[in-house]
Amino acid sequence: MSRIREHKVLYVILGLGAALTFFGHAMWAVRGKDTFVKLLTGTLDKVGITMSAGTGENWVKGIGLFDIVVALVMGVLIIGAWRERGRLYRLAYSPFAMVVFGWGAAWGFLTALSRVTSASTWYPEVWDWVERAPNFMIAVAMVYVISCHRTLGVPSHAPSREEILSA
Repeated sequence: MSRIREHKVLYVILGLGAALTFFGHAMWAVRGKDTFVKLLTGTLDKVGITMSAGTGENWVKGIGLFDIVVALVMGVLIIGAWRERGRLYRLAYSPFAMVVFGWGAAWGFLTALSRVTSASTWYPEVWDWVERAPNFMIAVAMVYVISCHRTLGVPSHAPSREEILSA
């Protein structure tokens, strides 16, 4: 399998994992899931910021809407990688794509960590963070795949059949 095909397969599998993680959590958030509100208000309370449950619910719903947008952008990037040509393909391996999946990694890390920071004790809540590590590690893997694609001299477009045969 060519390097381009390997990156395509990894991109699609890992990208879908990241996008579906964002989309799934977003669908709970836009409904104002009580657990998410408690994670937000509990974490803020630990750093001395008081937020009412109603305000917390509004914030969680807003975050959920933003996460839907992020999931949709990830979906567009996945389509670009799958197509292997054109503007979407170049976008799929661009610095912008690294920022999108980097954001996914950072946000996933922070939301997993909120399981610990909103609690009164470090242990055993740390296992909630460990359990949710795949939520951000998939996005980290995506940043790695894009970075490899960009730094290993993989062309910015997949060669056509004619280009392969003429080489």
